[in-house]
Amino acid sequence: MTSRPTSRTRTSATRFLNPAVFSLLFIYMAIELLNRLARTGKFDNHTLGDFIGFRHQSVETLVRGHYEAGIYYPVPFLLLQDALNQLSLPWASALWFMMILCSAMGAIFLSLKLLGLEQEPFRGALALMATLSVIYFIQWDLRSVNLNLVVLFLVLMALSLRQSEKKIWAGTVLSLAIAAKLYPVLMLPYLLWRKEWSWLLATVLGLGVLFIMLPLSVLGLETSWNLSLSWVTHLFESRNLAEWPDYYKPLGRALKDSWEGALQPREIEGVLRLWQFLWLGLVAAVLARSRAWARSSDRLFADATALLFLPLLFSPTFQPHHAAVVLLTAMWLVRIAADKTDSPMRRVASVLILVGAVVLIKTIDTWPERAVAIAGVMTLHLTGLALLAPNKPVRAGVTSNST
Repeated sequence: MTSRPTSRTRTSATRFLNPAVFSLLFIYMAIELLNRLARTGKFDNHTLGDFIGFRHQSVETLVRGHYEAGIYYPVPFLLLQDALNQLSLPWASALWFMMILCSAMGAIFLSLKLLGLEQEPFRGALALMATLSVIYFIQWDLRSVNLNLVVLFLVLMALSLRQSEKKIWAGTVLSLAIAAKLYPVLMLPYLLWRKEWSWLLATVLGLGVLFIMLPLSVLGLETSWNLSLSWVTHLFESRNLAEWPDYYKPLGRALKDSWEGALQPREIEGVLRLWQFLWLGLVAAVLARSRAWARSSDRLFADATALLFLPLLFSPTFQPHHAAVVLLTAMWLVRIAADKTDSPMRRVASVLILVGAVVLIKTIDTWPERAVAIAGVMTLHLTGLALLAPNKPVRAGVTSNST
């Protein structure tokens, strides 16, 4: 007579399974990040991707004292990159690679924590499923050696610190995220709306140090003022850029290109505006619905994710690796799919969104049509976040679901 596995047996199995899965994820990401460098052994544009661009751009921009086309990173980022330039290229590259890898894994661990899955026996498998469902976007960020995963990690770290009532540190970390890439700046009006005064004040003070005190101390008053003014002016002029290469073309422009011939220019603009209004409506739905959710970490996670999504379809400089934010919505959907106390309909809906997104990105592989697939994947994920609220707690043996 065979006996069923005990909880102790399952715990013993998952004790080894979870570290093994997380180790495999780390190794996979390291291979994606280091593959070109390992094959050629050369430290160049091909193997180091955007990191080489950051290295050159920081030097050239600081020497010129003004921004030129193709450079949009804030002044604090250029100064921090210039500090890294003091190291030799191999050492600087090693630090950059480790920062990206640790941030990628950190974003996964923090997502599990904020979603209440850190004690889930098969949390490694859930993280693996979420990552694989959006691997196209993760690959883009890793292969381009960019830092969107670093920004995600910093935002999630700020949320985790807020959950621990460490609001000063939460503001400090959030200001670092904004200084690296500007799109988390929408967290500021959100903190004002939610009356998170301590967190907001700490963030503003951190931004003051990074955007004002740091440039002043390094560059002096005149140069820092001219450089900052040049950056702001450059951001507003970004919509008038010359043509980009197809695979780097901003999403809105690529969408327009993909519809040329099939639609008239005015119709294309109309469709794009409708898409943007839908996008804005989904973000608003997340922010409105989350106020009734029981877990504060669910509210913070969903609201921050929606706010990270918000600027992307509107951005004139959007590129595929910016969509790494879908890792967060994938974690959200996987949690719903794996929750046995949730309704079958909601669990199936979350799986369909995940599978539909994978099919969409795999079946459209030419540019600029793939831009439609990218926008479609992000819209599907944002729809799932807006419509599939967290499952309500189970009390007294009664399962209660929220739609």
